[in-house]
Amino acid sequence: MMRKALQMLIFSNLLGLALAQPTVVIGAGNPTGILFHIASALAERADKAELGIRWSVKPTDGGRSSLEGLATGELQMALVGGDVAYYAYNGTGLPAFEKKPLRGLKSVAYLFPEVVHILVRAGQGIHTPADLKGRKVAMGEPGSPIEVTARLVLGVYGLGSGDVQPAPLSPTEGLAALQDGRVDAAFYIAPLGDPAVQRLAARVALQELLVEPSRVEALSQKYPFYTPVLLPGRVYPGIDVTTPAIGIQVVLLASEYMSADLLRSWASVIFGNEAALRSLEPVLAGFSAKTAVRGLPAPLHPGAERYWVERGVIPLQ
Repeated sequence: MMRKALQMLIFSNLLGLALAQPTVVIGAGNPTGILFHIASALAERADKAELGIRWSVKPTDGGRSSLEGLATGELQMALVGGDVAYYAYNGTGLPAFEKKPLRGLKSVAYLFPEVVHILVRAGQGIHTPADLKGRKVAMGEPGSPIEVTARLVLGVYGLGSGDVQPAPLSPTEGLAALQDGRVDAAFYIAPLGDPAVQRLAARVALQELLVEPSRVEALSQKYPFYTPVLLPGRVYPGIDVTTPAIGIQVVLLASEYMSADLLRSWASVIFGNEAALRSLEPVLAGFSAKTAVRGLPAPLHPGAERYWVERGVIPLQ
């Protein structure tokens, strides 16, 4: 009996120590999505490094939810689209953040670009966004990040709000409408190889619209989270050609209240071995420190800045 009581006391003490250990919580969207998988892999690597902190990942309802979690202190780090982070930090661009900037957001690094898929059914004589004039286009719900991007992309091709017939559908609804022929094109933002696009391409013959790098560069002059990407052929069934397109960088953010020393140590663990980082997920294969801190949507966190300066990636200010 005494031995059992002693074991219970030891267990309780150990449990108390575990519960008392500080925890860094990373917000990362849908638990079945790529952002959550990446955040989980980063947390696992950090835990193995024994930095004296527990690292955990929490599902969120998307970028806006993750940013609000950072602002309230519920989250200490988050993975979100660079567009949403940019609009939130500057308090413009999206109705949710209009004149309500989240100036406490701090950047750590860009990790990889999501692809702005502009999909049409093959054989319709549509090759670039310029050909969408007069067409019915699924471009996201009003006020959503995807709608903002759709209008900006159409804009660099000289198309205004009256030049296309917008279908105010969610991204998933837009793909379904394209499959059924209820729209001529659909904007859909997702990592390369997205399962939903895979399934659609297996059902109907699709084509990705070409977006020239020069058009992307024109957009990125004002919105630095946009980047040119290449969609390799045969990623999706029936789409065999490589297509220049536009991407949106995914950014890793940190709370302004997170310790600079801790974040510097964490960054060293995560980014110190780039080959290991690139091997975590296929979408990370193109990660490079040289581009990870270029055109970030919010200022660098002091701990991240210290790390990138020590690496020689950015100069000492």
